[in-house]
Amino acid sequence: MYTTKQQKPQQSRVFSNVSQRKIKGWNDEKLNKGTKLYHATKTIDNAKSIIEDGIKLISRTSQLGRGFYLSSDANAIDDYGQFLLEFELQKEAHGQTVPQNLSDEDVWNYFEHASQTEIEENNDYIHRNDRLKQYKFHVDSFKILKCNTTIDQLPIPQFSLMTFLDSIRNFKK
Repeated sequence: MYTTKQQKPQQSRVFSNVSQRKIKGWNDEKLNKGTKLYHATKTIDNAKSIIEDGIKLISRTSQLGRGFYLSSDANAIDDYGQFLLEFELQKEAHGQTVPQNLSDEDVWNYFEHASQTEIEENNDYIHRNDRLKQYKFHVDSFKILKCNTTIDQLPIPQFSLMTFLDSIRNFKK
């Protein structure tokens, strides 16, 4: 049973079929349809899996909680892997921005105890405007992200190219 202060969680009127947290004191924002966002991964197998099978929820908890992490700046996420995937929003998305004055520890602690927060509608993602310019999309918002990268656009993994060149050298011996 829900009290007047604690309203029943509602479905996001935009995309999500589960409610998301609306965090008091955090700024509301939106991303327009057509916005390009980027995801980097370390292995070609992960990149192919995302392209062929779609986005899967990460099993471990990350700084902004469980979800799918993207960046508005492809160069900011180079350290996350050599396989860069471009995504495009198929519809407008609504989210909130983490306040600049919160430390990494404060943000982590918030999401570790997020079940204690009030639940409201209209929050498809959380945005942290740090050096990574990261966006964490919630699980039921994945469907509004279209991957524009195809498998034939992926770079040849460096280790595979080196292995190939080594095999040619060994063959000549």
